[in-house]
Amino acid sequence: MRFSLVTMMLVALALPATAAICHAEDAPKPAADAAPSKDPSNDCDGGTLQIVECIGKLTEEQDKRLNKAYREALKDARPEQRDLLKAAQRLWVQYRDANCEYYHQGEGSISRIEAEQCSFHMTKSRADELDGTDDQAK
Repeated sequence: MRFSLVTMMLVALALPATAAICHAEDAPKPAADAAPSKDPSNDCDGGTLQIVECIGKLTEEQDKRLNKAYREALKDARPEQRDLLKAAQRLWVQYRDANCEYYHQGEGSISRIEAEQCSFHMTKSRADELDGTDDQAK
């Protein structure tokens, strides 16, 4: 009797997973000519170390872009804006670092990937923001 009860419980637990697999096969497939992912950090693959290194390289590229945009924004800012921009940038770096450390302190190896993605996305977003400040600063 006990064997039958355990067997029935296992079968009951397996049914939803089996149904999900069957329905996943019915899901529409993306077109072969579909646009590539807009988030390059999603294109990193491999083990945790390889993904973290890949996203780290992407973040370095965005950091160079950010530094260039910051220098340009600072150069183009009116004198009364420069100190404000410097203070905002220092605070933004502190915020980014603290925010991404939150993800790094998460559970398991996925936390390393989430922290790298956080850094990438925030750095890219700030670079995008500062790229558009040239016209506003004048």
